[in-house]
Parts: sequence; C-alpha cells; structure tokens
Amino acid sequence: MMQKRAAQTLIAVLCLLIVVLPAFAQGDGISSSTQPEFTVYACTFNPGTGRADIHGVLTGGDGARVTPDSISVSRVGASAPLPPEAATLANADPRPPLRMILVLDVTSTMPLDSVRNGLLNSLFPGLLFEDEVALISVANDTSDITTFYNDKNALYNDHLFGLTFRDSPNRIYDGVQRALEATQPNSPLRQVVLLITDSTPQEPQATPEDLITRAQASDAQIFTIGIHNLQDAPDDEGLYRLADETRGYGFTYDGEKTAAAIEAGLNDIFGRVVNTLNTEIVISTDLTGQTPDETGFIPFDVNVTLGETVLTDRAICAPPPPPDVDPSLLLPTFSVAFTNIVENLELNNPTDVQISVQPFDQVPLDAQFAFWLDDENVQSGVEGTFVFDPQALNPGRHTLRAQMRNGAGDVLATTPTTTVYTTRDLPLIVLGANAAAETTPDAGSGSGQTANLEGTVRIEAANVAPNMTEVQFRAALANTDVSYPIGTATVQDGRAILTIEDIQAEAARLFPPVEGQQGWNFQISALAPSGNAEDPPLGVSSAPLVISVAPPTETLTNSPFPPIIAAVVLMLADIGLYRAVRKRKIQRTIDIADKHDFSGPLMVLTVSRGGGSKQTHMITKKSLYIGRGSGNDVQLEDDANVSRQHGAILWRKQRWYYANRKAKVRTKVNGKEYKGLALVKLDAPADLEMGGYQVLFHASDQRSSSMMDDLVKTNL
Repeated sequence: MMQKRAAQTLIAVLCLLIVVLPAFAQGDGISSSTQPEFTVYACTFNPGTGRADIHGVLTGGDGARVTPDSISVSRVGASAPLPPEAATLANADPRPPLRMILVLDVTSTMPLDSVRNGLLNSLFPGLLFEDEVALISVANDTSDITTFYNDKNALYNDHLFGLTFRDSPNRIYDGVQRALEATQPNSPLRQVVLLITDSTPQEPQATPEDLITRAQASDAQIFTIGIHNLQDAPDDEGLYRLADETRGYGFTYDGEKTAAAIEAGLNDIFGRVVNTLNTEIVISTDLTGQTPDETGFIPFDVNVTLGETVLTDRAICAPPPPPDVDPSLLLPTFSVAFTNIVENLELNNPTDVQISVQPFDQVPLDAQFAFWLDDENVQSGVEGTFVFDPQALNPGRHTLRAQMRNGAGDVLATTPTTTVYTTRDLPLIVLGANAAAETTPDAGSGSGQTANLEGTVRIEAANVAPNMTEVQFRAALANTDVSYPIGTATVQDGRAILTIEDIQAEAARLFPPVEGQQGWNFQISALAPSGNAEDPPLGVSSAPLVISVAPPTETLTNSPFPPIIAAVVLMLADIGLYRAVRKRKIQRTIDIADKHDFSGPLMVLTVSRGGGSKQTHMITKKSLYIGRGSGNDVQLEDDANVSRQHGAILWRKQRWYYANRKAKVRTKVNGKEYKGLALVKLDAPADLEMGGYQVLFHASDQRSSSMMDDLVKTNL
C-alpha cells in the first residue's frame, strides 16, 4: 500500500512539473509568455503549385513549435470555409528569411557585457545567414538605426563591440517606435522587433498604445527580454503586454544576480528566442473560383485550433497571374496599406495618416495618391500623407481608404476600408454664477466665476457637435476618482447648459458636510454618449472644470431637523459614500495589479456549458478577464446572460479573487449570487456560474474533470 501511494505521489509530482515547467523554468530564474500565438504576415502566389502560400507563425504556450488539431480557411464574408482539401498545412523548414531590429537599453545599470556575449554566442549563430538584423541603442536618447546586416559578426564588430553606456533616464519605448518606423505593412518578410532592457520606461515618451497600433499595422511582432539585476528592474507586465498584443513573445530573467548567472540566463533566453522564431508554417490554399475584391486582393480568415483554443488572423492574398502570359511582361501587383491606422482605432488629435506601398522600388514616377473619408474623395496628389483632423468632423464612426493611381488615373492599388472613431473635446465653463466674494475668474471660465460659488450656477459644455443629443455631467471631490451624476442637458446651438438651482444644496446632497466645514472643492466632467452602446463616447471633457462652493449658510448645529433625523441622514449619506468608495476600490483592484509575484501551485480555469465539452485555461496573468466579448482572455460566447465584460480572476495581495466588472452583472460563486461590482476571495476549488456556463477555479494538480462533474451535479 505504501509503495502504491508513493507511486501515486510521484506521478502527481511529475504531472505538476509537466504543467508548470513550460511557464516558469525551475531554478534558472527565467519566465516567459505562456499563451499560444498565431499570426499571418504574408501571402504569396506559388507558381509551382498554382496555389497561394499563406505564411504564418504558430507557437504553443511554451513558445515552441506546435501541431494544430485543425485549420480552416474562409473567404472573408463567406458563410462557410473552403473545403478541407483546399487548405493544407506544412511546417516551413527551413523558414523564410526574416528582418529583425534589436532595441538595446544601454543605461548604466544594464549588464551590457552579458547581453553582448549572449547575442554573439546564442542569438546570432541561431539565425539564418539570410536574416537581416539592425540595431538601435537607447538611453536618454535614441540612436539612428544601423543598416541591416546579413553578416551578424560584422554588426557586432561595427556597432556592438564598442557600444558604451549612456546617461539615464531611458527612452526604450521611443526606441521601439523608431524600430517600428522601419517596418512596412504588407511586407513579404516577417518583421520582428527584439527589445532588451532592465529598466522601466520613463515618461514622457511613446505610449504602449502607439507601439501596439504601429506594430499591428505592419504585422510586426515585438519580442521582449526583461532583465532583473541588483540595480534596476523592468516593467514585466508592460513588456508582456507589448509582446502579447503584437503576437510576439516575452521573456524575463529574475534569477541570481551575478554576472555569470545573468549571462547563462541570457544564453538560455536567446536560444528560446531562436526556437520561437523557427515556428513558421505555410498554409497552401486553392484559389480556384476566387476573385479579387475592390482592393485587388483576395482576403481570407484563417482559423487554427489548439485543443479548445481557436486562434484567428487574416491573410491578404494576391490573385494568380493570367494564364499564358510572360511574367516578365506583367506589371507588379501593388499593395497599399496604412502604416499608423488599424481597424477600430480611436483618434482624438490631428493625425498624419500615412501609407506604404509594396513593392516600393517599382512605384511609377507619376504615381498619385487619393484619400477617401466616409466615401468622399478628400485629397488627391503626389503626397502619400493625409492630415486627419477629428475636430473638423462630427464625432463617431468614420471610414478611411486610400488609392494609388498612375498618371493616366488608373487605380493600381487600394487599401481595405478601415473604420475609425473620433471623440470631441468638451471644454467646460461657468456662466453667470453668483459668488459670495469677489474673485478673479480663472482663465477660460467665460463670464462666470469658479470660486466660492453659491445659489444658481450654470455650467456649459462647449464645442458640442450636431450629432450629440445630450451631455451628461458628473461631479467629484478634488483629488478623488469617485464621481457622481449631477444632471443631463440637451444640446442647443452647439452648447449644452446644465442649470443647478442651488449649488450648495447639490453639494450637500452629494457630499454631506460636517460641522465647521469650509465649503467644497469640485471637479466637473462631461460626457456625450454614442447612440451605439458598443461605440466610444462622442465627446468627453479632457480637463475637468475645477470650482469651489461656498460653505453652507446654516451649520449643522442650527439644522431645522431634530438631531436624531440629522444623524439618520448623515448615516445614510455615509452608507452611500461608503458604497461608492467601496465600488471605486474594487474597480481599482480590477484595473491595477500589485507587485506580488505568483506563489503556490499554478491555477487553472475549466469551463463547460450544459454538460458539453470542457475548455481548460492556465492562469498565467495577474488579471485574467472573462466575458462574451472577443477581447477577453476567456470568451464565453452566445449567452445573453453573460456580459461582454463580465468578470475577472485576479491575483492581488498574494491571494486569488474573483470580481464582477459591471454594475448589472450576476455571478454565483460556490452557490452564492453576487450582483454588480463585487470582490470575492477564491479558495481552490471554487465553482463559478456565469449565465449558462460553469467555470471551475482549481489548482493544476487537482482533477478538474471529476471535480467539475461533482460540482455541476451538486448545483443541479
């Protein structure tokens, strides 16, 4: 019996190691991304097979090559995928050459010698000779990009060998932005940016949103390596976000801090980078019966299935050349794409919309470019840039496309029509307010004062667009994030004016005063909602209006209410304020992760619906989002009782929690229902019910299948 138990224990330990080791290497201080990735970067016509070759990258959760359970290719807009024999998959061995840009942090805390040795001994030997590599170094400024080298030893000798430290603070995100500016949409080459840093980005510089948008436009992957040493530490979550949202891969070293240990760790990481780069696939696709769309290309949606996970990307394929025509006599098939605009992008400030043309070296000298905004031609000429000014348009949804034409006016290439959203700024002023004392109006406050207000106050939101029907106003105490609605105003003549009959009474209603209080300090904000709940708001006030309200004319001791009634009123107000503050704390807990690293066993979510098949999701992030929307880490589809942004599994304060993310969300945790914003401690195993879905939270070494069956039976 003892031998049997020992064997069972050994098997359990081995199973746990199999699960945990890919995500967190034991003993070497290396951790990495843990989610599988699939991206398509090119589609070319193969004259040898007469089919289109869709070039993609497919990695498992450990960053290594993985064989999918199935693939399907569908013409965009078609009701059914192509027949199975029309799309076949093969590994790309050897893979095609790629183009890589190294972005290297060279501030004084960086273990520069260890990085150089790792590049020379591990990364460069693992790359193909045909791979092109360039370098950008970053400290308090950003170097120019070097030329692209096939000979990596020459790159090392020319630029890396003599590289020295430069002053802090770092500009690593600016360096990544400069690298991305060297990538091109619709490039036939795979494009990779490899960022190596030991620092947290210093403000101000390029934002993560800017970098992700630019990378997505070029189908460029961002790989990140964060190094923890004795002097500095990188922003691990920020680096992983860059990698995950560009379908790249992130690595972190946080092992021993000796030079030898760091170098050994980097050698290991660079070897893993090479393995991840060598995960290319080719999907050979039959183009029979397929005709180009208005862009001149054939778009396909490609789905790859790994267990219960479906990964999707879009391929834009050139049509086959006409039969029996000498290829040397054919004009090139041009493609034109936006370099800094992606689908559903929100634009608030004037933006230079830029385009890229492939093949660039064959663009006709008489080429001209036309830009279309909402199906209206707004610019034509030799300029390949269009100034898009959101403030000159009605806010909301707009479409953009661009064309390249020759001198005769023939259309050579067209971008896909891209949807963008604009939001208008709503500046706020006080009109004709009464004041208890003479004050100097703040700049931009119109004809009204903003200090020591009492009586009737009118607040105006200006710059209101014709398609806005109402503006919602909210108030918050100064230096707090908790705001409360104070009214809604209709729009007339480009303005929305909210009249508050008694500002002191309104202040007392929102924030009950205490004895001796010397008035209030307010921040007023405004928002104009969109007619579509899924779209961004049409307008927001970018800067709140700061006002002060005069003290109440009667102190609490002179209240006309008996003390007991006043006490009850205050108690109810305190309860309301407590609930508001509590909701805000929950929201901040959801939005902001703390610095506590994972501890204990790796946790898992096992999801089922109505007794159907189960999906398993490893929890490798401190914030794992669940909901009906496609942007969630765990998507619960086709259930109206599940919100698009339903809930989250959170690692906070070295404990696991579940939180509802919306005010009207309902979730059962271990049979108890929680409505609205709520935060619940989770002890494994825990049973969650969201709509018709059962979600089991458990440790990776727990038997999820039988546990899920038992819990579902219990709830029935």
